[in-house]
Amino acid sequence: MADRRFDAGAVVAGLLFGGAAACFLVQGITGDAVLGIRTLVAAVFCGLGVIGVVRAVGRVRRTVRRPPRAG
Repeated sequence: MADRRFDAGAVVAGLLFGGAAACFLVQGITGDAVLGIRTLVAAVFCGLGVIGVVRAVGRVRRTVRRPPRAG
């Protein structure tokens, strides 16, 4: 099996969707809205956007190499 790196972005995205699902579950059981649907959708999209930016910056930082110092 090939070595795979730990993907923290996928874990955070999974937790984000798990939290959204938990809000819907609580609303279904109790009948009281934990968060409004607009707030929940906005939070999910903002969270995914932040995760995407952090992953892109991390990928760029890994691929950019510094030239060796002369001396």
